[in-house]
Amino acid sequence: MRLLPPDCPGSPVTATVLAADIGGTHTRLAIAPATAPERPLRVQAYDNADWPDFVSLLAAFLAERHESPTRACIAVAAPVGTGQRCVELTNLSWRIDADGISARLSGAPVCLINDFAAVAHAVPHLDDDSLVSVQPGQPDPLAPAALIGAGTGLGQALVLECHETGRLHVMPTEGGHSDFAPQTREDWELLEYLQGCYGAHVSWERVLSGSGLVELYRFRCGEHLHPDVRQAEREGRDPAPVITRLGLQAGDKTAEATLRHFVRLYGAQAGNLALQTLCRRGLFIAGGIAIHLLPLIASGGFLDAFLAKGRFRNLLTRLPVQVIVHPWPGLLGALTAAAACD
Repeated sequence: MRLLPPDCPGSPVTATVLAADIGGTHTRLAIAPATAPERPLRVQAYDNADWPDFVSLLAAFLAERHESPTRACIAVAAPVGTGQRCVELTNLSWRIDADGISARLSGAPVCLINDFAAVAHAVPHLDDDSLVSVQPGQPDPLAPAALIGAGTGLGQALVLECHETGRLHVMPTEGGHSDFAPQTREDWELLEYLQGCYGAHVSWERVLSGSGLVELYRFRCGEHLHPDVRQAEREGRDPAPVITRLGLQAGDKTAEATLRHFVRLYGAQAGNLALQTLCRRGLFIAGGIAIHLLPLIASGGFLDAFLAKGRFRNLLTRLPVQVIVHPWPGLLGALTAAAACD
């Protein structure tokens, strides 16, 4: 089940659900029929930097057509506890208040979930067009699935579907903030470099994220930045897409080495997650960075690092590994979760 384009005009919809997927950089919003959350009536994306807070953004979205959703699910890039009603985003100075949003929606029920939990909710609804296989493996539908995704931060989650009830159990984690584990001499030098920047604790997110990609690049070239990277920084733009372009399309050797290092580390941490969860249903790689680096991920460096786990290499060869290429998996998951919100 894919997140389909907005419906053609038809009979009026009497009950709609609202979903928001709030990341550190972008927010996506959608309105969909409560009976068909996978078929949105309207989808819109925003740059968070253009808005002082989420409430202002939401008000502008709803004002365009004076819509009044009957339920809402807000997916946020932050830890969300069971029943938690107020959240501060990890990488953005926004505070999301479910009760305040509910009041603005005339009392409609509003639930908060972690943004990676939202992607996890989408997993059972992803079809073959939404996935690219890195390793086919031998999927076990009764076993857990795991997700990992580098973006503004590094998300990780576990998914287990109860086949007796059909209920989906989603367990978001903050494993991206666990200790970075160097394996090669180059990795040890990287760790020392990052400890000089951030102190003794260096997390996987410090290397597997958009900002982590920039750190890997700086680690390699110091202050000898490519002119395009330097210009992006002067203009206040994110240099990570520039480094990616230089490495994939422009033949810049430092950027190429940076991307290969990033992909190897990505595979290593994905393998750690697979061992920690025994995700025999499959490991799913989410996030825009994976889509942009898909040629490198598929070329073998990712899988080599994923499988490099000593005595457990053979076990890991049996786990399916797939990249999610659906354009809005978090929004799809939030829409399906919104339909069940009460």
